Amino acid sequence: VADPEFARAMFGWLESIIKCELPGMQPLMADDPRPEIDPPDVSIDPRTVGSPPVPEAMTEAELDVFRVNFQQFVTDCAIACNWHEHRETCWKYLKRGEPRNHDTCRMRINGHTRSFTELHPETQEILLRRLHPWINSYNDVVMFLQRCNMDIKYIGSGSAAKAFAFYVTD
Repeated sequence: VADPEFARAMFGWLESIIKCELPGMQPLMADDPRPEIDPPDVSIDPRTVGSPPVPEAMTEAELDVFRVNFQQFVTDCAIACNWHEHRETCWKYLKRGEPRNHDTCRMRINGHTRSFTELHPETQEILLRRLHPWINSYNDVVMFLQRCNMDIKYIGSGSAAKAFAFYVTD
């Protein structure tokens, strides 16, 4: 990295908007290349209820309560909407005879975790921190507002940016 301070700031910014873990998660979960673990039960599907109200003006105590409610609601939504379980769509582009396993999932959710964001030494691709092996990337504010499955990716340059431009314009 030519400028380590810029890289640190860029990685921090990306980690602040793209989540690959449940809210509040600090410790890195171990890689889990076994069959997927089942998501915890969420008592009420968060997509069927309203999100916690956002008051126009809040005292510090009300803000603290809202933060707790926000985090719990986003946790419930991430479990209900962004917990990856392999399905037929994961392998729809595989050729006959190719294995259907974690490493061939086209969503690239393979049970592996990464404790910090880094640059791939050869491709210079940003490899985002992933603290949870089965949570698909999302933005907590969008998850809070939309209550639906989402996938957010950083596309800076190179082949990913070209593929994205082609996908959007095709």
